[in-house]
Amino acid sequence: MTISTSPAAPVALDDVTVTASTATGDVVCIEITSVPPTSSVATAIVKLPGDATVYGAADVVSKKRNALSFTPDVAGEYGVTVYDFRYVPEMAHTETRYDLIGSESGTVHIGETLDLPIVTTKGDGATLRIVVVDETVTGASLVDATTERARLAALQSSVTVPLAALVSLTVGAMGTDLVTGVNDLYDAFNRHRVFTSGSVHAAADTTNSIDTSDADVQESAIKVLNATRAAILGHLEDSTGATTPWHTDDDLKNYPLTAPANSVATAIVLSADLRERVYERHRLQISSPNTHGSSGDATNPLATSPSALDDVIVALLDAINDSDPTAPTGESEGAQDAQTLYGFTR
Repeated sequence: MTISTSPAAPVALDDVTVTASTATGDVVCIEITSVPPTSSVATAIVKLPGDATVYGAADVVSKKRNALSFTPDVAGEYGVTVYDFRYVPEMAHTETRYDLIGSESGTVHIGETLDLPIVTTKGDGATLRIVVVDETVTGASLVDATTERARLAALQSSVTVPLAALVSLTVGAMGTDLVTGVNDLYDAFNRHRVFTSGSVHAAADTTNSIDTSDADVQESAIKVLNATRAAILGHLEDSTGATTPWHTDDDLKNYPLTAPANSVATAIVLSADLRERVYERHRLQISSPNTHGSSGDATNPLATSPSALDDVIVALLDAINDSDPTAPTGESEGAQDAQTLYGFTR
């Protein structure tokens, strides 16, 4: 027998039906054999839907009842055994009985809902909510927008498309490892700021060196990331006012929207912001503003490609930063413009 569930990606408090696709008997029932440590669901029982009484497997057989549903109370792994019984017709001088013709044990993975806030320094943002079943992302949405601007941003197709791309990915493949991503940014920026070949910079930026080294663990990655943020801001803002300017124009276009990090969650958001929105765009910035000469710095790109999670974070931040977003169908474009362009409120 092959065990499957309905819904296919259940979460806690769902009514979960367990199906044995190849069962051929007259009575099929399940037994809960193990539950997560914090669960209150009883083990070694078969639960009959609609009955107040909980029966053991033998009682289910004697009562000729099918019992295939249970309600998990917490996320995690639930062990189940599916029993397949066949009715044996009553014969002379024998008792009616049901014979066990097959059983299959397996694990039912109950998903968990997890949140990642994505918020700018101005307080615009939303929460990225995913549902994880075993190792796979089975659902993704943006909820709890903090402002009207953020609500509009979350509805843009530029955001909903990468959001949908998270579904079906494994958690390990969804995002960029924090330590790897931060070290990549740190190394690339340090090469870029002093790069003068091809008139990329008029002079090396020796002002905004970073007084740290590569990170080894998440805690040190947060420290390196914040130090890199400060150095990048100095490189963007203060170039033309330096004694030996390195930029023709200050780059106030490719500017970070998120604050220094104080946790892994805020560091993941800041890392995506700095890596993709700021650094990768800044190094190629050559007009409006005329920051770099030649065709920009094509020599020092990031070595680590953006992840699906990075794409969602950057898309939402870009949409929040858009001063003229498209109003959702059925809503007033003029009212949206007044709110995003001028700060009017409802």
